[in-house]
Amino acid sequence: MKFISDDSHNDIYQLLCCHKYVVLFVNGPMGVGKTTFSRNLCNLFNGHSVNSSSFSLINIEFADRTIIHADFYRQAFSYELFEYEVLPHLSNSYIILFEWCKPLLLDNNAHHFTLDISYKDGSRQYVFKSFATPKSILAKRVYN
Repeated sequence: MKFISDDSHNDIYQLLCCHKYVVLFVNGPMGVGKTTFSRNLCNLFNGHSVNSSSFSLINIEFADRTIIHADFYRQAFSYELFEYEVLPHLSNSYIILFEWCKPLLLDNNAHHFTLDISYKDGSRQYVFKSFATPKSILAKRVYN
């Protein structure tokens, strides 16, 4: 587990940029900055279409990497949705950002991370964890 304060969230962006295939689950209370974090990460790869769930469930951005952002506040994750709406867009290099979604193993080629954002003592706090790397994922893809 890596604990990161509000001032050093760029460390998270840099770490995520080091991997070709990334799945990141971003969780925390409403209004804490999940979508802002996702939007800023998307901007690093010249993408600009990350919105909250009030606009759309899934945003797909074909930027320097394929970036897929989904906000599951109004609708629960389903493997069918993943298979039909996300899987066809995975390319040579991608980042999947899922908000309001419990961590799941989705691709045995990807590094899977969680980011929990909260407010503590008047400032935003980040808890960033890696929970699966390509070497540690031995099962076949869950959505098959």
